[in-house]
Amino acid sequence: KPLVEAVNSNGQRGVKVSRFIPNVPAPVYYTRFRSFDSNIDRWFIYDFLFPSTLLMNSGGRPIADSPDDNSRAVVNHSCQTLTPETETSTHYFFQQSHRSSLKDDSVKHNMYNTLLEAFNEDRDMITAQFNNLSEDAFDNMLPLHFDAALVRFRKMLKEAVDAERQGV
Repeated sequence: KPLVEAVNSNGQRGVKVSRFIPNVPAPVYYTRFRSFDSNIDRWFIYDFLFPSTLLMNSGGRPIADSPDDNSRAVVNHSCQTLTPETETSTHYFFQQSHRSSLKDDSVKHNMYNTLLEAFNEDRDMITAQFNNLSEDAFDNMLPLHFDAALVRFRKMLKEAVDAERQGV
């Protein structure tokens, strides 16, 4: 079960979602960067920060390695930021970085192509969802248990916007 925490420090506010998955086979995506001779321990840490930034730290290391030893791990860092353009359009900036010690250009190209493929899938889904939402959609949404972080983030953001409007 993911751990959901409020973030409110160093000028950052939002929600942090952390999920740790021990002792699983390495996904094919990871084996493009390095080979593993055992199962791995995976982690996914997402910081959803006001007003619209997602920072992701994810990766996997061999199960025999300690949590602070990433020498044989795949480690990814991603940043996604949305900036409204109009009432119905948004700019979506994204990047993914990896260790500079991976000098193989095919790694960079593979990462870029995978990221672009995921972005295009997300864009198609987000566009379809936007087209299906009515103006009162937020009033009629029924959140599910796995929406806890999103519900918390939206509530915190609404409170922050309301406070800013009131000059607090």
